[in-house]
Amino acid sequence: MTSKTSPKITFYSNVICPASHKIKIALRELGLEWEEIEVDVSKPRSPEFLAINPRGLVPTLVYEGHALRESVTIATFLAEAHGNGRFAPVPGADVVEGALWRQRVAFFQDTWAKYVHNLYTRSWTRDTDEEGLPLAEKACANVVAQLDPLLADAAPYFGGADGLTLAEALVGPTLLVFYAHARHGVFPARLVADYERTAPNFHRWATAVMANPAVARDFREDEYMAGLRAAQAFRRSGASFEGTVLERVEDGTA
Repeated sequence: MTSKTSPKITFYSNVICPASHKIKIALRELGLEWEEIEVDVSKPRSPEFLAINPRGLVPTLVYEGHALRESVTIATFLAEAHGNGRFAPVPGADVVEGALWRQRVAFFQDTWAKYVHNLYTRSWTRDTDEEGLPLAEKACANVVAQLDPLLADAAPYFGGADGLTLAEALVGPTLLVFYAHARHGVFPARLVADYERTAPNFHRWATAVMANPAVARDFREDEYMAGLRAAQAFRRSGASFEGTVLERVEDGTA
């Protein structure tokens, strides 16, 4: 149920989907109310859901009757529409300042996605661990070279904020996955073991983000890793991801 002052929001999500977790963080941090509908991604989508999102993917959010798709688009829209001064600038407070802030967040998120997330997620789709290792090594090295400088003023959160911002919502869920990959041996844990020395800004920020209950509460690590290992075995059996949701992981767009 929504209150009189809240927009009508219906959120289609999946419980182990990190992209869905991004939207939950944004909704909670902005104090919004919503109806949530769980989508079983292991089954064919209903005609009703495909009418809202023809690709059948989550997350999908319907805001006052308008369908929004893709996690970055959804979270950024919510931040722009309902910014509270911490998670995102208050709408209309300072147009230029708000645009510059969103540009900085977008650059940070894009750097994480291109130089870290897309590499380490692709590493486990290779035919062997040895083939995937160079991708994981590059992803972990990029944390030092690309991410650490962008977090020089984190205190402890992005841009010096004392609470979660849009940046943490966009990156936090896949940050949890990144470290879970190391803990579960998807790539060697040694690759992330020395960040306190080699990437101190990133280490300080990541430690705060992963410890924040608003970020950690929705991550079902054991279920996620079981699904990843099953998908990895499927891939290494010689089967193709073509035509499945895992195709987006393999081509780096997930």
